[in-house]
Amino acid sequence: MTAQVVMEYREDDPSYWRRKALLSEIGDDGQGTSGGGISVSSFFPITRYYEAADKVLAAFEDAVGRGDLDSTFVYGKRFCTFCIESIPKHDYYLSAKYKNLRHKYTRDAETVLKHLDEVKAKMNAEERVKHKKRMELARQEAARREAERKRQEAILREKERAKYQELMKRAELQRQNNNAKTATSSNANGGKDVQASAMNKLELLMKQTSASKVATPPDPQSQNRPSGRYFLADTDDEETEQPPVNGQKICIGAPLPPPMPPPPAYGDAKARIPNGSLPPALSPPSTSPSAATTTETPPPYDFAINTQRHNPFLGPATGASYALPPPVQPWENNNNNGHVRPPSYNAVSGTSSSSPSHQLPDPPTKRYPTQSQQPPKRKKKVSVRQLRETARRRYGDFVQDGIIEIRPIDTYQGRYSQSTNGCTVISPLVVAHHLATSNGVLLPDREIKHVIDNECGPLLREIRGKLGLENHSLIIPSDVHDHLVDKNILKQDHFVGATGGNIINEEHIGEFIKLFQEKRKAGAALFFREHVVSIIKIPVGGGRAYYDLVDSMPGTKDARNNPCASRTRCKSEEALDVLLKWYATKKFTESNCSYIDNNGWNDMMADLDPRVFQGFVWGKDE
Repeated sequence: MTAQVVMEYREDDPSYWRRKALLSEIGDDGQGTSGGGISVSSFFPITRYYEAADKVLAAFEDAVGRGDLDSTFVYGKRFCTFCIESIPKHDYYLSAKYKNLRHKYTRDAETVLKHLDEVKAKMNAEERVKHKKRMELARQEAARREAERKRQEAILREKERAKYQELMKRAELQRQNNNAKTATSSNANGGKDVQASAMNKLELLMKQTSASKVATPPDPQSQNRPSGRYFLADTDDEETEQPPVNGQKICIGAPLPPPMPPPPAYGDAKARIPNGSLPPALSPPSTSPSAATTTETPPPYDFAINTQRHNPFLGPATGASYALPPPVQPWENNNNNGHVRPPSYNAVSGTSSSSPSHQLPDPPTKRYPTQSQQPPKRKKKVSVRQLRETARRRYGDFVQDGIIEIRPIDTYQGRYSQSTNGCTVISPLVVAHHLATSNGVLLPDREIKHVIDNECGPLLREIRGKLGLENHSLIIPSDVHDHLVDKNILKQDHFVGATGGNIINEEHIGEFIKLFQEKRKAGAALFFREHVVSIIKIPVGGGRAYYDLVDSMPGTKDARNNPCASRTRCKSEEALDVLLKWYATKKFTESNCSYIDNNGWNDMMADLDPRVFQGFVWGKDE
C-alpha cells in the first residue's frame, strides 16, 4: 500500500496558476493523480533508486539556500513523489534488509512536505505583491492611454480647423478671379468693334486700287514651264539670256553638274584610286620649337598602304592584285597567311611543341571542395516510431522467407500460481538445461515446459524467502544468478560475461551478440522492460549456428487457440538482430517513444530509461 503526495491546491490561491505551471514540468496534476512518477523496476536494486533520491534531495536543499522558490517547489515535490509513490512499488521495498532506508526516506519526505507548505505561503505573498504591481501598472497604462486619446483628439480638431480656413481662402481667391475675368471680357469686346471698323476700310481701299490697274495678257511661253524655281533648259532657252532673280546667285536655266561616276569594280585595285596613282604624301612635321610639343604626326599614307603587314581595313600591299582577304578562321595556323590555328592533339599531348603558343593553358583550379574537404554529413535522426515500423517490416520479411520460425510451447508462466513473475528464474534455468545437453542434442520443448511448470516454483519460493520478499514479487536477475551458482545449477566457469545499455543502439546490442561467439554452445538471460527471456545458441556445423529465443509469456497460440509460450528460431546472426529490434520496439508505449525522441541516452540515468537492457551470457566449448 503506497501513499500519495496530495497538497491542497485551490484556484483562489494567489500562486495557484504559478504552481500548476511548475507541476506540469514533472507531469503532475497536483491532485494526487500524478502521471509523472518515476518508473521503478524491481529488476534493479532498490538502493539505486534511493541514491537517485539523495541527488534530488541535495538539489532541493541547494535551491532552499539560494532562495529560489520555484526550484525549491519542483525539487521538493519530485523528491516526495519519488519516495512516497514510486519507490514503494519496488518489490524489495518491504524487505527487512532495507528497513532502515525505508524509514529514513519516509522521514525526509515528511520534512520536505512541511517545507513545501512554507514555500506555498511565500509564493502566495509574492503573488499578492506582483498582483498589486500589475494593478498599478494597469492603472498607469490606462491613464497613459486616456491622455494619448485626448492628445490625438486635440490634434484632429486642429487639423479640421486648419482645413476649414484653407477652404475659406480658396473660396475668396475664386471669387476674386471671377471678378477679374468679368472685367477683362468687357474690355475685349470694345477692342473687337474698333478692329472690325478698320478691316472694312482696308477692304474698300483694296477694291479701289484693283479697279485702277490695266490688265496684261499672260506670256504663252511661261505656260509650259513648271511652277518651280529650278527647271531643265530646253533648246530655245540656250540662246535666251534670262535675267537673274533678285537675291539669288543661281542662274535660272543653267545646266546641272555631271552625274557622279559609278563605284569601281569589286576586284579592281586601281579603280579605287583615280589614274592608278596615290595621293601625295602628307607634309613632314614642322621642326619649329613650338611644334615640338605637339603630338607626333601620323605616318604618310603611302607608308600605311605599302606596308608588308596585312591590314584588314586597307587591303594588301600595292603591286598585288587587290582582293578582299578571306575571313580569319579559328582553325587556320600561322603558316596559312598569318592566321592562327589552334594546336594539334600532338602539340597538346606534348609530342610536338613547335611554339609555346601551341600549348593549351592549364585547367582552372576547382572551386568546389574535394571529397576530403567536404564537411561530414549529419546522420538524420530517426524516430522510434519509424524504427519500430522498419523493424516490423523486416521481421515479417524474414518470417515469410523462413529465416525466422516461431513455434508454440504448450504452457506459459502464470498458468500455475507458483510460476507467476518467475521469468527471472525460468530464463537462466533454460540456459542451464541447454548447456547440460550432450553434443548434437537439441533441447526439447517438453524440457522447457517442465522448467516453467515444475522447476521454477520451488526455486522462486526459496529465493524470495531468502531475500525477505513477498509472494509473487519480482526478483533482481543478479540475485537469481548468484543463487543458481550457489546451488551449482549454473557453473561459475561457464560464465562468459554481462553487458547492457541501449537496446536500440547498434553498438550496445552488437556487444551482446558478440559474447555468443566466444563459446561454441552458449545461452543468455536477456532482461528488458520488466521481463526476462532466454536465448540459446545451437551449433549446426560448418561454423554456423541457430539462435532460439524462448519467451515464457503467452505471446502466441497453438492450433486450438490456447495461449502458449513461444520458441522463435533465428537461422543467422542477422535474423537474431532483426528479431531483437522487433522484440524491443514493439514493447515501447507512446509515452516511451516521446521520451526517447526527446532525450538522448545517458549512462547516469540508465536505470530510469525505457531503453535499458541487461544480458548475462553463459557458454562452453564442446
